[in-house]
Amino acid sequence: MNKKPEGLTLLIPAYNEEELLASSVEYYHSYLTKLAKQGKISDFEIIICVNGSKDHTAQAAEELSKKYRNTSFFETKRKGIGTALTLGIIKAKKENITYMPGDAEYDASFIDNALEVM
Repeated sequence: MNKKPEGLTLLIPAYNEEELLASSVEYYHSYLTKLAKQGKISDFEIIICVNGSKDHTAQAAEELSKKYRNTSFFETKRKGIGTALTLGIIKAKKENITYMPGDAEYDASFIDNALEVM
C-alpha cells in the first residue's frame, strides 16, 4: 500500500548569509518543486530563520520570500542554530520538518533521505 505524500517544511537557519542565501534558496526551492512534481511530497514551505545576523541577511530573506512561492522568513536577534530551529519548528505548517544550512553546504538529496526516515 502506497503512503499518501505529506507536506514538508524546510527550515534554513541563516546567520550572516547575505551573499549565499539567494542561491541556496533557489537551489532548495527548485529541488522541492521537483519532489512535489514526482509525488514524493504533497507540497512544501521554506522558512528562512534569520538569527542574530549583523549583515543584510534579513533584507535578503525578505526579498526571497517575495520571489518564491511558499517561502517566508522571520528574524530574531538571538544567536544560535538551536534558537533558529526551535522558532522555525513553532512556525512550521507542514507534517514533516527538516533543515538545510543557509550556505547550501550539503547536497539537497539529503532531503530525500530525510523523507524516507520520516
